[in-house]
Amino acid sequence: MVTANQLIDVVRDYLDSQEWNYDFDAERMLLRSGLTVKNRMKSVKIYVNARDGILQSFFVSAVNGDTNDYVELLKFLNFANWNMTSGNFEFDPTDGEIRFRYSIRLGDINETPESLAEAAIVLPAMMYEKYGDSIATLAFGFSNAEDEIAKIKKAEEEEE
Repeated sequence: MVTANQLIDVVRDYLDSQEWNYDFDAERMLLRSGLTVKNRMKSVKIYVNARDGILQSFFVSAVNGDTNDYVELLKFLNFANWNMTSGNFEFDPTDGEIRFRYSIRLGDINETPESLAEAAIVLPAMMYEKYGDSIATLAFGFSNAEDEIAKIKKAEEEEE
C-alpha cells in the first residue's frame, strides 16, 4: 500500500515541477496552496491531504452571497455534480463556503500515484474554471439556475 508520506511527496514533486508555491504541515499531512481562476471566483484555496492509500484534494472558495439566493445555487451545483465520477461540489450554507472535493483510494485502481497527484490538482481546477462564473453569479443573485445551466450546456455543445 502507498503510504501517506509517499502520496504527499508525489504531490509535492508535481507542484514543484509546475513551480507552484505551497505550504506543507508535516504533522497534519496537509498541503496548502492557492489558485487564481479566470472567472468571477478570482481565486480558490487548495488543500491536499493524504492517508495511507487515500489522496484527497479540496478546492475551497467562500461566496457569502445572500442566503435567499442559495436555492438557485444548490440547483446549479446539483446539475454540476450530476454524473461526475471523480469528485463533487459541496456547499456549506452556514458560511457560504463552496468546495470541490476529489478523493481517491489507491487500492481501487491501477493508476500511478504520479498521475493521481496531477489529477488531484488539475481536475478540481478545471471544475472551477468551467463552473466558477455560474457559481459566483448565482451566489449573488444575478441569474437563475436554469439560465446558468443553459450557458454550460451551450458551451459544451460548442466544444464538441
